[in-house]
Amino acid sequence: MHQYRSKSPIIWIRLASFFFCLLLLSAVGLVIFAFYAVLHSSQEIMLRLLYAIGLLFCCWILYLYCGLMCKCPLCRSTPMLPKACAKHRFARKFLGIYRLRVAATVLLRNRYRCPYCGESTHCSVRPNPKR
Repeated sequence: MHQYRSKSPIIWIRLASFFFCLLLLSAVGLVIFAFYAVLHSSQEIMLRLLYAIGLLFCCWILYLYCGLMCKCPLCRSTPMLPKACAKHRFARKFLGIYRLRVAATVLLRNRYRCPYCGESTHCSVRPNPKR
């Protein structure tokens, strides 16, 4: 099991996982709220819908930034961002999304399996060898 050399990549991958889960939940909530806003068609509700869309966009920007900053310690790919390359044969999906599996295991188990190289990574700093 691989580990990181410093604390900062662990913080970045946890933030990216949090923002990805928040992005998915808020997108589902926004779709439901949009149906409600269309049915009631009040100007105040439509204004709140625009604010919610703006917050979703800000959350997406934060997710992209954090996702670019986190890397797998072995293959140096970004496990929280989609890529056009092939996935490893041991990579698994959660609800049909590879990144959701990575995000859920980072937040719940403090480790993840990279979907591109297939290696398991523990989200902790490896100890320095004493000489």
